[in-house]
Parts: sequence; C-alpha cells; structure tokens
Amino acid sequence: MVVVIAAASLPMHFIGSVWRGALEGMDRFDWVRFIEVSGTILYALLVILLPMKGASLEAIAIGYILIGNARTIGYFFMLHQHRSVQIDFCFELDMHSARPMLAHAASFFSGKLYGAMFNHVPTVLVSLMSSVAMVGVYDAILRVPRLLKTVVGMFGNALLPHSARMESLGGQKSVREIIEVGTLLLAAFVFPVGMAMMIFSVEIVHALLGQNQSNLSIWFALGLIWPLLLSIASVGNSMVVARHHAVKQMNQISLINLIAYWSISAFLMQLLGWQAFLVALIVSSIISTPLQLMLVQREYEINNGALFVFLVRAILIGLIAFAIKVMLEKEVLIDSYGIQLMAFLITMIFIYLSIYQYALVARERSIIREKIASLIVAVRN
Repeated sequence: MVVVIAAASLPMHFIGSVWRGALEGMDRFDWVRFIEVSGTILYALLVILLPMKGASLEAIAIGYILIGNARTIGYFFMLHQHRSVQIDFCFELDMHSARPMLAHAASFFSGKLYGAMFNHVPTVLVSLMSSVAMVGVYDAILRVPRLLKTVVGMFGNALLPHSARMESLGGQKSVREIIEVGTLLLAAFVFPVGMAMMIFSVEIVHALLGQNQSNLSIWFALGLIWPLLLSIASVGNSMVVARHHAVKQMNQISLINLIAYWSISAFLMQLLGWQAFLVALIVSSIISTPLQLMLVQREYEINNGALFVFLVRAILIGLIAFAIKVMLEKEVLIDSYGIQLMAFLITMIFIYLSIYQYALVARERSIIREKIASLIVAVRN
C-alpha cells in the first residue's frame, strides 16, 4: 500500500517542485519556508502521536507521503494568491523558444540522475550484500553527515534563483563577491559543528548505537568529511549552474565522481564490506571538490586564496581542540551524557570563536557582526 500511494503521489510531487521553484524565482522564500516548516512540524507530530495511538509504521509512512502532497497544494495556493501570476493549464508550447530551456532542464536532469546513483543506490547494495542490520548501521553512521549535507543544500537552493537573475543581468562582479564571501561564511558555519562531532565521535556513536560499537567511531568521523567538503563548494556550484555550458561541465565532474565512487567501492568491497562505500564516498568527494572549485574559478575569476588560508587555519584549530580534549580526558572523567553534551558544546563554541578570530578576514567578520546585531534587534522588537 505504501509503495502504491508513493508511486501515485510522484507526479504531484514533481508538479510541486515546479511550483516551489516559481515561488523561489519570485523571491517568496518566506512562503516556501512557511510551507516546509509547517510540513515538518506536522510530520514530527505524526511520528509522536500515531505510535501512541497504536498505529503501524505503514501509517506513519503514508502520513509522510500525504504531507508531501499537502505541500504541493500549499505551493499551488500561494501561487494562485500571487497577483502577478495566472496559472493556466491549457497552453501551447512554442518549441522554438522552449528549446534552450528544455536543453538546460535536460542537463539538470542528468546531474540529478548522477546524484541519485551516488546517494541512494549504495543503501540498496548494502542490503543485498549483507543484512538489514548492516543497512541500519550504514544509515546510522551517515545520518548526521546527511543532516549537515541537508543544511548545506538549503543555502544552495536559496541562492539558485538569485544566480539566475544576476546572470541574466550580467552582474558577474556581484556573483563573484557572493561566491567568495558566501563560501567562507557557510564553511565557517558548518566546520565547527562537523569538527566538534569528529572530536566527540566516540561519544556520539555510543549514544546512537550503544557502548559496544566504539569501533565504528572512526567511520563516523570519516563520514563527516563529506559535508565539510560540500560546504566549500556548495555556494559556487549553486551560482554556476545558471550557465548552461557550466552545467554540462558540472555533469562531467559528477560523472567522474560517480565513476571514482563505484570503482573504489567495487575494489574494496571484498576487503571492507559496507565500509567500502564510505571510503569511496570520501575519496571521490576529495577528487571532485577541487574540480568543482576550479570550474567556478574559471567561470567567475574567483580568488580561492582566502579559502585555502581558511581551510589551513580551520584544520589547525580543529587539531588544537582535539588535543585539548585528549589532555582533559586524562584529568577529568567525562562519563555521563550531560557532561559529554556540555563538553561538546564548549568545544564547538571554542572552534566557532577561533575560526571567527583567526580564519576569517575583516570583511567576513563584519558581516557576521551585522547579522548578529540585526538578529538581536529583531528579537528585542
């Protein structure tokens, strides 16, 4: 039943993606976020309330699908309410004017297909080559990295409509500034969280999988490299896809990434088992990220010097934080979840402040101060 409902809902979800893109193109991110957050809250309530009523997991899955359908209806309603938009389902497609748009869409589709093969197929293969339990372990190890990846992706999705508009207006200088500043700010936001999780990987694995799974902490820490690499390429990738020829080159990089991923996975599968997919994920990302940065650098004449300095200093700060944690563990017993959580938060704040002071330049620091000041004013009002 779940599969049937999901299959029947796919066309509706596809249309919803188109309508959501139209809202984002009109800078109505407030409407989009309202619909998304409302759906997330509703799903969280379903997850809590349905089991209390004795509902099955199938009912929760169906609820998740129906919430997606409700989002599509919400996008349609918001578009219909917008005065400048008139939705007409009866129209004739002019192939001459639509051909460039369809070619660009086909390039996007190829990139999404590569991404699906990269992100979703490994779980199926893990289940085929091992057991359901190993699938659970694999997903648990990558659950937090995927969460960070989702956060990074939110920034990219928000930038895409702006990149298309700036590209049409010929504002290359503005795009270059957004890429240079935005990349550093996004990395400065994501790196402290990721590095603090690496430092406390043993404690996090104990909390997620139990005390007897300490051997998996190294794999958890390695998995966190993936979203950190995404954070330094996400802004540039989101801006450069406004150029059709650049999308084709980005797809070539994605294909290289995919070939490297599956080649490494096949080579190491007999030796490592499901861990081969994790090693392949990190190595292929290390291969593709510099290629993506070089593509963006060529297209917009980006200066990656500040990013290189940031990475070196951020890594040094992370190593210092790790050394401090190791030394403190010899003097202080960190055994309860409360103390571990406090130590994690202190470490993350230390990395945040250190990156702010020593890894960012004055321009990025001033932007952060302005954003914090505006947030404080908004809260007071």
